[in-house]
Amino acid sequence: MPITPRITYSIGDAFSSDVLANPHWLRPMPLGRNRESGQESGLGPTRPVYKDYFEALRSFLTHDNFKAIRDAVREQSGHGVRAADLTAIDISLLKHGQYYHPSSVTVSGKGVTSTFVINAAISRDGRQLIDHEFHCIDRLNSTFPISFLPQVYAFGEGAWGDSDRFPMFLGEWFSGYNEFHLTGNPDTGDLKVVVWDEDEGHFDLSKAGTAELIRRAAMILSTYYNPLTFEQIQHWHHAAGDFVVKMVDGRPDLKLITVRDYAPLIRIAANTGDTEHDLRTMLTGCLLFFLNLSLKMRIDRIDGVGEMALYAPDVLKPVWEGFQQGLDLSCRIHQLPEGVHEQVIAYIRSCPAADLAELMTACSKRYGHDSPERKIIGAAMGDHIESITGLF
Repeated sequence: MPITPRITYSIGDAFSSDVLANPHWLRPMPLGRNRESGQESGLGPTRPVYKDYFEALRSFLTHDNFKAIRDAVREQSGHGVRAADLTAIDISLLKHGQYYHPSSVTVSGKGVTSTFVINAAISRDGRQLIDHEFHCIDRLNSTFPISFLPQVYAFGEGAWGDSDRFPMFLGEWFSGYNEFHLTGNPDTGDLKVVVWDEDEGHFDLSKAGTAELIRRAAMILSTYYNPLTFEQIQHWHHAAGDFVVKMVDGRPDLKLITVRDYAPLIRIAANTGDTEHDLRTMLTGCLLFFLNLSLKMRIDRIDGVGEMALYAPDVLKPVWEGFQQGLDLSCRIHQLPEGVHEQVIAYIRSCPAADLAELMTACSKRYGHDSPERKIIGAAMGDHIESITGLF
């Protein structure tokens, strides 16, 4: 009789080796980041309970003799592992995300101790997104020689009940990385960044640390920007915890854990064969990317789920620095002619303040008219534009 690994489940302090043994497992799951989320599951009138979630994860991980786990271990470590060598699989639900319900998956056995993350889509929005996101991350990891995104190893479905299934994928676990958010009083402007360190306890990030955090986030997004096609990582949000941070030698190191879409923000005719026209188009695309980045980089929610809030205007300096550094990397990755990076920076610096203001206002209109983002950006637009022009 084949030996199967022991599988355990946990939610915070609630722990069980049997999804039926703990009454907590029979409670309905929140479908979004807020526990009273109005999102729909798309699975009929019955909302999944925690037992259903864990059964689906177990189904996915054990399918085809633990193939997803065996493939992930092989890709991560460079050597294979047999199903018979696995002794324990510990699954721990981490949070109720905006689109997914992620769990850490720690695998133990002969010659292997590895931790992965498994993202499961329960809500209708998550189920519509997850396949596209998996392929976006996989594509960027295949085409960019950098490692700011998690590796993704396996995509599939997990069964629960008689016929229902959750789509999910297994990916790289960023050990020691944590969410961070603005906290404080947005009305008084008394705000600071708090890192949600789950091991050592939450801690405040210094002003210098915050500047470095923002610089790195801007650099990462700018590196993935394609100046030739205008493709960029879209629909990321500080409030969703899309960036995670780890302190390394006293400085913040960042990773981006999601790519909901990778596409042009605008549609401009490119690569027409007219060299002068194509250069102007590329310069315009880079300018619009930077201006949009400058807005999005400031937006968060208090403690991730509260009132909308803005980082102070002084973060625009590290946004500008990160943009320049990332664009330089992007130009090298896409093998653009030498000097293009400098041309872009000179072009942005030369733009009249009135033109920047007009373009910035146009960028803000991408948010819905009554959206909280549009309102908070509109109230701060004057100071934002003044701070941008002050950089040059």
